Amino acid sequence: MAREATQELFIYRIRHKDLLLYLASSKRGAVRVCIRMNEAPEPAELFARMFPGAKIFPGAEENSNLVKALKSALEGKAMDELPLDVRLTPFQHAAYMAISRIPYGHTLTYGQVAKTMGHPSAARAVGQAMKSNPLPLIFP
Repeated sequence: MAREATQELFIYRIRHKDLLLYLASSKRGAVRVCIRMNEAPEPAELFARMFPGAKIFPGAEENSNLVKALKSALEGKAMDELPLDVRLTPFQHAAYMAISRIPYGHTLTYGQVAKTMGHPSAARAVGQAMKSNPLPLIFP
């Protein structure tokens, strides 16, 4: 998920109970969510390491849709459609869409998710897609 060196990122940090949520969005949509349990670096420092060469700006307003979506997810409520700016393979996209259809409070194994995608032998590939998930809580 490499980005162009000149990408503009708007960053924001919110706290939800014991979680620190670091948010990054571009003008096109949500780019990344990082979750930390303890104090972590300043958002600019964190995202500068993740996106070398990106221009980083504070951005509460630019992350407002992402904040709403995260709050809905944390409350177990359905969320409105969220504009995204992530680079995904077609398989990752299909896996994240399949995961997003799982009702709140329910779980499926990676094998079950793979079956719903029409790839019953792709459980490991689903696991790898989830490992590189740029938007946890949005695609839990």
